[in-house]
Amino acid sequence: MSEFNLNRTPKHMLLWFVPAIVLLLSLLPVIFPYVAILLLQIIVSVAAAYISYLHFIEKPKNYLIWAIAFIVVVLVFNPIIQFSVMMNYGIPVALVSAILFLTNWWFVYRVK
Repeated sequence: MSEFNLNRTPKHMLLWFVPAIVLLLSLLPVIFPYVAILLLQIIVSVAAAYISYLHFIEKPKNYLIWAIAFIVVVLVFNPIIQFSVMMNYGIPVALVSAILFLTNWWFVYRVK
């Protein structure tokens, strides 16, 4: 039997693409119900927290800026303590966060 090794577990690209797609869908000019907004916050914050964890565990110290950026995404999109100030800037924050997910996958985790 093979031994489980955290560094060799595959990282599926859905970890980056699902939050990015959900964030881009939130830019549509549609009134979403509260459950959809809560689901968006849960998906984005859990994915950002896990990606930040991967950066701290697997990557060298020069990738620390990526981890800090994803911690900021977790703080902005957390479903427990919501920032009402950020709701005025919802479109730019969602767009920048979606771009952050996609560029992180492209530059850091894409198999070259």
